Amino acid sequence: MNIHKKKISCSYIHCSHCKPKEHWWNKSKKYGTWLEKLWFCSHSCFSKQMLVEWETWKSDNSKKQSPTNRLRLGLILVDMGVMTPEELKSAVEKQKELKNARLGVIIRQMGYATEKDITIALSKQYHASWIELNDTKISPNLIKKIPKKIITDALILPFEYDKKENKLSLAMANPGDFVTIQIIRKFFQCDVQPFAVDESAICGIIARVLKDTCPISPTSVLSIQNRKILTNAVNTILSPDLRNKLSNLNIESVDNALLIRFEINKVNCDCFISVPQ
Repeated sequence: MNIHKKKISCSYIHCSHCKPKEHWWNKSKKYGTWLEKLWFCSHSCFSKQMLVEWETWKSDNSKKQSPTNRLRLGLILVDMGVMTPEELKSAVEKQKELKNARLGVIIRQMGYATEKDITIALSKQYHASWIELNDTKISPNLIKKIPKKIITDALILPFEYDKKENKLSLAMANPGDFVTIQIIRKFFQCDVQPFAVDESAICGIIARVLKDTCPISPTSVLSIQNRKILTNAVNTILSPDLRNKLSNLNIESVDNALLIRFEINKVNCDCFISVPQ
């Protein structure tokens, strides 16, 4: 048998091209993608397997563990002089009432800090750099390698790859999303350097880059059921043509309504949607 050939099949379990048959893989005529000892017949299968593992890891609480020595977001904001200890105590009490709400979202809604303040505090909390994403060139080739669901749900964008250092720069609305960082590191076989960015900025760029294929998910303290209802409403309002032109997109809940703010042709626009009771 030719040592340059061997029989292999795609590692994506639901692959319709290779299962159950095997392929002769010719070393001199490479095709497909290798991941350690796994082989995928196409980028599509590679991408689908990445999504499967990401969703599995997301549901596994043991994978979500973060460094125990990191500072609390609220204490960082107090140390920055953005808010007072009394305001932090009020925000924490509000968080307990809303249970699954993120403290940063609540602090913004209560007017104690701006989005930029929260982003800078997150960068300090997770020892990540902070950047203005609008000033960064996004690489379409890098974006194509990551499933769209991971990009839109985790709010991430790869924007630079250093081949010499084998390091990928990843813009993240939440630089503490260690599951996503680990998955990107595993499938790209490289080091990942997270950068904290404003959530509204990354939402706007994702909407423009992915165009009409991008489902925009509202960040809010709403229940999961209401988020799904409002996501459909937002995607209906923001048509594909509009998404290509807008910038500085920000979606959040205010009292009993969803507030959508964006800029189009240098004009600021606000849109309110009532929250289902």
